[in-house]
Amino acid sequence: RLPPNLPEDIFWGSVAQWVNDQSVSWKCYYPGKARKRLGKENIPSRAYIAFRTEEQLTLFGREYDGHLFRDKAGEFHFIDPWSSSPRLSLTHISN
Repeated sequence: RLPPNLPEDIFWGSVAQWVNDQSVSWKCYYPGKARKRLGKENIPSRAYIAFRTEEQLTLFGREYDGHLFRDKAGEFHFIDPWSSSPRLSLTHISN
């Protein structure tokens, strides 16, 4: 989960250490939506990254999980969905 108002260039800059032409075969970013009305939930931004190797995926998940983003509305922690689900196969996800 990423902050709903996180600019795409800020996100890619924050992952540049792990996400580059040598480490990934595909990547995509979808901006979220910050809801202004009470009772409506924000839609988080999403990024999809296809790492070339399981080792690169594991390294990214281990080092980037919990990354903190701050804005005027508060703090958001990046949550790596794969690190919290032991039933998912990393090799299947990365291909």
